[in-house]
Amino acid sequence: GRVQTEVQDRGAPAPSSDRLTLSRPQGGAPGTGSEAQIAQQRQSSDAAQRSAELQRNIDELAKLDSQAKAP
Repeated sequence: GRVQTEVQDRGAPAPSSDRLTLSRPQGGAPGTGSEAQIAQQRQSSDAAQRSAELQRNIDELAKLDSQAKAP
């Protein structure tokens, strides 16, 4: 191997002619597909379950509070 003192400027590569084109999914506006509906149903179901769980916790705390005040 030999050390060179000159820097070889290879220049910038030629610009690419590749172009990305996006299109809307078929079937109307974005977000109206079956995947979006399933996600929305799941979110609604999860919210309902969470609400029921919170209500059970509130009822349980109220019962414990009334038991603590009784004696």
